[in-house]
Amino acid sequence: MMNANPFRPGEHWGGGRLDRSVLPGGQLTISPDWEVDGPKVVVMKPVTPESERVYLPMPVVLPCRMKVKQYVDGRVHREGLGDEARKLYNAMSFKVLRDGRGFNTFVTVTAWYLGVTSHAEFGELISVMNKAIAGWLKARPKRTARFHLTEEVEHSYIYVLERSGYEHGLHFHLLCSIPPSVRKEFRTFLANWWEAQAGLDVPTNAVQVQGFDSGGPVGHYVRQSIKFRYMMKTIRPGVVCFDQEGRQRYAVEFMKPWFRRGVRPDLLPIRTRQLYGISRDLDVQARKVWGEQVGWTYHSKVDQGRFDELYNGSEVAAWQARFIDEPDWWKRY
Repeated sequence: MMNANPFRPGEHWGGGRLDRSVLPGGQLTISPDWEVDGPKVVVMKPVTPESERVYLPMPVVLPCRMKVKQYVDGRVHREGLGDEARKLYNAMSFKVLRDGRGFNTFVTVTAWYLGVTSHAEFGELISVMNKAIAGWLKARPKRTARFHLTEEVEHSYIYVLERSGYEHGLHFHLLCSIPPSVRKEFRTFLANWWEAQAGLDVPTNAVQVQGFDSGGPVGHYVRQSIKFRYMMKTIRPGVVCFDQEGRQRYAVEFMKPWFRRGVRPDLLPIRTRQLYGISRDLDVQARKVWGEQVGWTYHSKVDQGRFDELYNGSEVAAWQARFIDEPDWWKRY
């Protein structure tokens, strides 16, 4: 007997009577005096309650189609970030100005726990990992329930590769955007992906995923800025820039790197092609295309020499002004 059946035993409807006898497959028999043509069977489609619906599980591991060479050439980086810090800040600032919100997930992966000893190979695996994450985000199951539609998310990211101290070793920090509803599945996917690359079980601290979603646009920007400043802790102390007035300023002064223990970590040489990475939707070409669409050329505060205005959240104010079609919205940046 089906609870979803709107008819009651003996209830007359039309010229016949509907009985409650249910056949396998959700079919209801009707009495012989039902005046209809064709088979005297009404097919009912069972309705599954919302609490009993089962959604397809998230994909656990996507196979890595791109193979990394066993020996990858790379040059030796004996110090930390230089001009790379400016490029990373430009990408972060542009994302907030374009989308209204920045990154919401902070990932740290340590090579020592994975058994990877080649610096260049580990650096190449980061690029392969980002391609796998982009494919995983596109392969998410789309829910069909009302108000639960999931839009496609583009994998925007920035990362920094560093080797600080003999205890922690080679590792990288990555800022990206992952929907909060699938972050738990993302953590499982990422750990399994690195286990597949390493060929062994890795401890839980090998792949760390931390999310920060609480707070409005301004609070979210502050949390993102703290994570970004932590990524900037390897800036070389001697890097200098010139502000709008032509004064020489040290990058560690206005980039404000955040040191967890209060001091700059001891850096060791890294042999790899590059120390950082930026997704294509945040690079210089993407900013140029976006500027043509909105009618304004993007120039970051660092490029303009406005060093004292870094991390003040003006990107959020400019996005809000553009969202409501305020004239000259770019002046708020």
